[in-house]
Amino acid sequence: MTELAIDRVNLQIVGAAGQEHRVHAISRRAIELLGERLVELGPDLPAGETAIPSLGVPPLSLDLGRSDEEMCARLLVDSMLDAVRLRMVG
Repeated sequence: MTELAIDRVNLQIVGAAGQEHRVHAISRRAIELLGERLVELGPDLPAGETAIPSLGVPPLSLDLGRSDEEMCARLLVDSMLDAVRLRMVG
């Protein structure tokens, strides 16, 4: 069983001018999806307890004017999962 604690996620969203009002909803949905995906990946993650005090996610180029919130959230989750894997597996 894997125990994972992430205290803070640092996201940098660029090019959101005029779409700032959507960033909160996108971020919230991304965190929900991250939890779901981590549960799905559970058996594939290393066993034991892992604490990640701060998860840095590389900047993504999202076209918020052309993408819906779900698509943006899923792209963020993919990037967050890559960062989690790097921290857990090395």
